[in-house]
Amino acid sequence: MGGYEKSSARGGQRLIALITPEAPDSSEYYLSYNSGTSWELQEAQGRVQSTPMTITGVFAPDGTPPRIRSIARLSPSSSPTDADTVSWRWTFTEPVISVEASDFTVTGTTATLSVSNDGAGVIDLTLTGGDLADLNGIVAVTIDSSTQNITDLSLNELSDLNPIGDNVDSIEVENLTVPDAPTNATATAGDTTASLSFDVPGDDGGSAITGYKATSTPGDVAGFACAGSPCTVTGLTNGTEYTTNGTEYTFTVAATNAKGDSLPSNASNAVTPLNDTDGDGVADDEDAFPNDPVETLDSDNDGIGENGDAGGTGIGVVLRTRAYSMGRYRPSRSPGRAPRVRQLRYS
Repeated sequence: MGGYEKSSARGGQRLIALITPEAPDSSEYYLSYNSGTSWELQEAQGRVQSTPMTITGVFAPDGTPPRIRSIARLSPSSSPTDADTVSWRWTFTEPVISVEASDFTVTGTTATLSVSNDGAGVIDLTLTGGDLADLNGIVAVTIDSSTQNITDLSLNELSDLNPIGDNVDSIEVENLTVPDAPTNATATAGDTTASLSFDVPGDDGGSAITGYKATSTPGDVAGFACAGSPCTVTGLTNGTEYTTNGTEYTFTVAATNAKGDSLPSNASNAVTPLNDTDGDGVADDEDAFPNDPVETLDSDNDGIGENGDAGGTGIGVVLRTRAYSMGRYRPSRSPGRAPRVRQLRYS
């Protein structure tokens, strides 16, 4: 778009005509006020210009340069965003011309910038395409002081590039996903607990993993918070033996990041929680030798485990006394009684 300063037929008032397309030689034309109703562009000989030209407007010039009133996000208005297209609205103090994409610098993305001018001092800048769909980072559009040639309708150049008001020229783009699922979940039973081990995900979805959530089947536990692996899951129900007379639990675990929870891991092996000090698979309440990993029964009540009685490998460490009662020797379980010591075996 060209801008020509011409003397009008109305007393020589200095005016500016914005003409499209630009005349090849502006000196060959002048402005004429046609019958007092409209302005026309005429050739020097007085004939109306035959080549189609549009006079966008005729304006009295001023000496005040335009200013940027404000810069704001247009769409989306909030940050961060996962939008594939982002735009800003630049508002000027007056209508401006010669606004092109080359007047601006785009940082943080390979997206393409387009410019829309409403002719009333509002410029919309839009970024599309490029890497926006997969980007995680800060994107900004700023004016390039070395290339911009923005002017107002009087051809006063934009020189002060600092907005009068808001200056929100950037946006955070986040194309996050939930993490991959943890793998290789393995459970070990404890006393109303299970120790859950797993391999952390290889892909965190673009956002750091903040924790893990364990879930049991049956559902005594759901979304149990774990900081990492291994994780001790509490709130389970004890059984009396690992394989019978108790609840068998399996577990899955999910990873959590800023986007949300991953899919669950594979189900762990099944375990039955026990209060089992010696780890022999029999709960302490049912174990005649709760501190002996190879002895669990003493059917003849002689203080020696079945393995020891049979000449096996059981160590038969009882370290408790036997009291005489009703003609039979039985293990004393009454701490208030003073038993007679008849036998104490070690191995």
